[in-house]
Amino acid sequence: MKLFLKEHALLIFVQIIQFFVILAIYFLDGYHHLLPALYAVFLGLFFLVGYLIYHYYSRRLFYKRLTSSLESLDQSLQKTEQTPISEALDQLLKNQYKHYQEQIKKLTSRQDEHLKFMNQWVHPEVSFTSACIWI
Repeated sequence: MKLFLKEHALLIFVQIIQFFVILAIYFLDGYHHLLPALYAVFLGLFFLVGYLIYHYYSRRLFYKRLTSSLESLDQSLQKTEQTPISEALDQLLKNQYKHYQEQIKKLTSRQDEHLKFMNQWVHPEVSFTSACIWI
């Protein structure tokens, strides 16, 4: 919820400024009856709150995923929602997981080659005796 509010803080701030501008326009235009201006502000607040509630509940799994830590790498491959931003995050995590797996394979291969090289130089008599047995 904190991440959602941080993301929408600018929208909320701009809407509050807009409400004050509406009130100022009503007052400066000579309408000293406060009820129509408050009604306009109420309608604006109603639509803003309605939008924020819809937006939050349609993307709550996305925000939960961003704020919670992963217990295993396989959790990064789980799909969240069908919204464009969620799908982009899912694809990014999938690509990072593939890259991570490739890096592990490369490092394992290098380590195996290094171990094989070291074994050839540390134990040369094994290679020599096995060659003598064949002769």
